[in-house]
Amino acid sequence: MNKQVKEKKLLNNLKAYVLYRGLSYDFLFLLAMEVLFLTHIKGFSLSGVMFLTAFGASASFLLQVPMAMIYSKVGSGRLIKIGPLFLLAAVLIYIFASSYGTFFIASLLRAIGAACVVMASNPMLYNSLRTLKREEEFSKIEGKGVSLFFLLNALAMVVSGFLFDINGYIPIILCAITLVILWIVSLRFSEIEEQKDLKSYSFKDNVNDYKRIINSKFLISVILFAGIIWGLFGIFLQFEKAYLDSIGVSATFIGMIMAGVSLTSFLAARYNYKIQNILGKNDLRFTAIFLLLMLILLGIPYILGAPFILLTIIAIVSQLGRSLIKSPYRIFVKRYLYDGTDKNTISKALALFNMSEAIGRASFAALAGILLQFANIGEAYIYIFVIALIVIVVPLKRVYDNFDKQSIEFEE
Repeated sequence: MNKQVKEKKLLNNLKAYVLYRGLSYDFLFLLAMEVLFLTHIKGFSLSGVMFLTAFGASASFLLQVPMAMIYSKVGSGRLIKIGPLFLLAAVLIYIFASSYGTFFIASLLRAIGAACVVMASNPMLYNSLRTLKREEEFSKIEGKGVSLFFLLNALAMVVSGFLFDINGYIPIILCAITLVILWIVSLRFSEIEEQKDLKSYSFKDNVNDYKRIINSKFLISVILFAGIIWGLFGIFLQFEKAYLDSIGVSATFIGMIMAGVSLTSFLAARYNYKIQNILGKNDLRFTAIFLLLMLILLGIPYILGAPFILLTIIAIVSQLGRSLIKSPYRIFVKRYLYDGTDKNTISKALALFNMSEAIGRASFAALAGILLQFANIGEAYIYIFVIALIVIVVPLKRVYDNFDKQSIEFEE
């Protein structure tokens, strides 16, 4: 392949990436109405939905290592095309299946598809830029893709609410159509020759790197903290629509609220540095305190039987607040992680980070499923607050106790 042809293919990768990322960041249409679809259309209990979520998160965790091995064999070009097909298969099960057990298969296929997309998409972008010697554009292009998703998701959430009221299956069918489009976009990607490290790492070297990470009080605390926080974000995501539904908010209005949340996330992603500047070195503290306060704010008025208007306002403020902090949090928590690593440990630290988030999401989802067996949604919020407060204090304290040993700088 001559240089000009190869460069053209790499530029095509960059052009395709923004749309691919915008369509693959999460499920469009399904994301807005998944809980309502599974509870109202398929007839599952909310606790049953939480157990499905826990299973999916557990599958994502277990797939990390084998997917990395598959990636090394087949490359990003193939995985980036295979991922949408697994996701499409999962959504088709949502449409046609009726038995609860079958949805565990859908959750597994969804986890495989998501793992393929996540494992392949960023390396495809970065390696294309690296070959073109334009690595500095990675954040810019990634940001465009994520921002596109939030814009599309805002539109999808407004439309989903109206369509769900007409027929609950319509948003899910539209989700399947977007995945077909995603697969078509994936065909535009060309495989690239990925550069390998000059140093050949032995198994012992890898084990020693993991030991260094685990023995680092700072790194292991950041990793544990991230798992707890991501588990809490997952609880809010799973509960928020059911919370609004339980107090009598219509599906149409829920869709409009979710659209506002998505637009807020879009703005937060675009202007994340300004939020980081405001919070400074208290960013992790603020995130933890804010989420804990939201658990109390959502739980106590619900238990006390507060008026519909007050509960609705609290729910909207909570969702908008969380959407404002979530995108910047995902950026600055990884900056803490990066600052404590070197070129040999960064990929392994990221793997442990992702596993911690998967465990956190699965653990809190399973906990919520158990709590909802004997408690209402308001009481569940309070129980989760107490447990989260207990488990988050130590890792958060250790992050800041060891903070002075790190030098975290945010680039403007």
